[in-house]
Amino acid sequence: MKRIALFVLVVIVGAVGFELALNLLRQRSLEIQVRAEGTQPTLPQATPEGDSGSASDGAPQDPSQLGAVFLSTESALVVDVIWNYRIGPRFPKTVIRVEVQDKTGQVVAADGYTIECVQENALECSGKQSLALRFKAQDAADDRLPWQLGEYDLKVTRAYATLKPEVILTRPLVVIN
Repeated sequence: MKRIALFVLVVIVGAVGFELALNLLRQRSLEIQVRAEGTQPTLPQATPEGDSGSASDGAPQDPSQLGAVFLSTESALVVDVIWNYRIGPRFPKTVIRVEVQDKTGQVVAADGYTIECVQENALECSGKQSLALRFKAQDAADDRLPWQLGEYDLKVTRAYATLKPEVILTRPLVVIN
């Protein structure tokens, strides 16, 4: 009887230890890339350091340092979602949601994608999905209008299975001519 109990204990400890090791090795890599597609805006030019002139419209001299995304009114905002999950066999359903809000908090563009890893190779799940956002487009049936000039906020959230969404990226979005 003691041998059976010892055997059961060893099996339980082994299974728990194996699952803990897999949890330590399990990777969920998710990369978000934001870009403008279509007509490119005319960005303000930085003045040379020795020049006494200044940018009169208050636009940043080096937009890449501020992390802002600049769009023209006819452009689409494209968010590329790249995922690489390793060491399965269970990968949670992941819901990616992208929203653009104006300064009053109203959603002016939104899209989403659900990552479902139901493939034959249970140890790895990877892929890429591009989400194109246009002004006032909440789904494929909405009318797509030109972006209105102004400043917006881009927010990308991730939710595993039925858990609460977590903000994984926020960026300012500026629409200029």
